[in-house]
Amino acid sequence: MNRFSAVTVQNGGSPHERVPSGGSPIRTEPRGSASPTVPTSVDWASPGSTVDAPRVRSAPTIFDEPPRPTRALVASPVSRLQPRTVGQLLDGGFEVLRFRFRTITIIAATIVLPLYALPQALVAALGRVGDVDVFGGSSPLGYLAQLGLWLATMLLGVAIGFLVSGWLVGADPTPADTFRFLRSRLGVALGAFVVALLLKVAGLVACGVGILFAVPVLSVLAPVVAAEGLGVVESVRRTIALARRRFGAVFGVGLLWAVSSSLVSAAATGAAALVGELATGSTDGAEIAVQAVNVVGTVVLTVVQVAVTVLVYVDLRVRTEGLDLELESVERFRAAA
Repeated sequence: MNRFSAVTVQNGGSPHERVPSGGSPIRTEPRGSASPTVPTSVDWASPGSTVDAPRVRSAPTIFDEPPRPTRALVASPVSRLQPRTVGQLLDGGFEVLRFRFRTITIIAATIVLPLYALPQALVAALGRVGDVDVFGGSSPLGYLAQLGLWLATMLLGVAIGFLVSGWLVGADPTPADTFRFLRSRLGVALGAFVVALLLKVAGLVACGVGILFAVPVLSVLAPVVAAEGLGVVESVRRTIALARRRFGAVFGVGLLWAVSSSLVSAAATGAAALVGELATGSTDGAEIAVQAVNVVGTVVLTVVQVAVTVLVYVDLRVRTEGLDLELESVERFRAAA
């Protein structure tokens, strides 16, 4: 049963008001409530636009429908909601990064560098150069770096989920807005991360088969935490229920991303090893170059992976709950009022 109906925007008041600390761009109310909440204003007005002038989606849909009015942020990757193919979802991750490159770079650097890059740099400085092996043969700093990367992926997912959900209602959050929101949801994000990690470990212990289910269905946990304002257990339950509706598609996106990112990473590290050895004339130089490329490549691929995951969440909402129709009906109702 669909637990969500109208999409609401926080904070009545003027369209140019900023969202306060802890504000979430998109919230939903249980379907069937006596008086569903109808948004009365947007959180942020997009630069150069007026409040009463609806934006127009210009990109054609797969059904060749005429453009419809919307208050989604103009030219954003979610300015026209429609079901996406797997290829479009993967491409969309790069679109999200390009659309607000500076904002996302600041957020990613602040989150990922101290949690992952710093431990990796210490590993290299202590002579443990190379990839971190989660299942053995690594130093404690190597394990710390891998755990930090997992945690950074979760926090970055919440941050980018906040950005994308803001774009859906015409908001354009700054890095400061995003960090305030992340701080307000930090407890829930950490709790959900621990619960998800335990479920993945349990799936791994169960002959390794359970991990093939746990990882895909929990992949959209971060955007759920960002967009729906639920608690720890409720977020995990909501994530599993949502992803199970299109498990094959979620599994396919994750598999294709793993394959494509591995190929890109292998090509980059191979080129770095060759250049490093030619430049320094030693294998040590090649190892240092490979380590540097691994860290930078991992950070970039993590950002794109998180953006893809957020778009997968939006696509699940569109396909299974009619999020695009809810947003459009709210907009049309407001225009007619």
